[in-house]
Amino acid sequence: MRKEFSNYHPANNFIFFACAIIYGMFISDPIFLVITDICATMYLVAIKRWESIKLIIGMIVVLLAIAVINPIFNTNGETVIFLYFGRPYTLEALKYGFVTGAMFYSVILWFVCYNEIMTSDKFIYLFGKIMPSMSLVFTMVLRFVPLLKMRIERITTARSVIGKTGITKKEKYQNSSTVLLALTGSSLENGAICADSMKGRGYGLEGRSSYAIYRLTNRDLLTLLVLLICNIGVIYGIASGDVMIGYNAESELNVTLATLIGMISYLFMLFIPTFLQVKEELIWHISRSKI
Repeated sequence: MRKEFSNYHPANNFIFFACAIIYGMFISDPIFLVITDICATMYLVAIKRWESIKLIIGMIVVLLAIAVINPIFNTNGETVIFLYFGRPYTLEALKYGFVTGAMFYSVILWFVCYNEIMTSDKFIYLFGKIMPSMSLVFTMVLRFVPLLKMRIERITTARSVIGKTGITKKEKYQNSSTVLLALTGSSLENGAICADSMKGRGYGLEGRSSYAIYRLTNRDLLTLLVLLICNIGVIYGIASGDVMIGYNAESELNVTLATLIGMISYLFMLFIPTFLQVKEELIWHISRSKI
């Protein structure tokens, strides 16, 4: 499926996801958390459709698990729900668990969306000249997990074809060890090949020229302006002091004009990629219906 937001300039993509992830990590205000969780879920569904359902359900389970488990280890709080082995299970710790789980949920989903939109060539285009080594390492790290998953599937499939799956527990353990050994060797070999390839192409050398297909257009500038205005609104809401950055169980929701501006700006900013995706699909369906 075509991802409309990926057609925008890499600066737009990076600034958006940087803001979404950073705000999601540090703003613990319940309303802001609901906004970021809903927007992250909507955008992931918009770009991955049914493929995203399994991940979303899994992350909801993780969110609930964090919320329920937190009071078991954290006994801080005054409102005791019940006692277990003489230890209090408090409402405040349960709330903190929900806040932590919601923050974790949004950050993971935004990172998944980031990997779908911000390809390695976009990141290197933005930071290759400023910090060539760090940008290359960062792109390789982000690519590492899905690449390892793909290699494990290939190695496992190849071994199953020759009947090396294992029947007993001992055979399965030996098979897993062999797969891990093959995966490690393959990863080290590919890393060395990649390093030699980049060195041979003169990556990171002073004066090295490069070609980029990305150009700032009027729509990119307009999107950057909208992101800037939204960020000003969010920062204004945070600066008012009524938006919770660090969680405090005793704090109450205090919706003032400043926080309302911050919430609307936050919602508008996080909804931008979903709006672009839905708009593009509507245009495509309308155009197709006229054929």
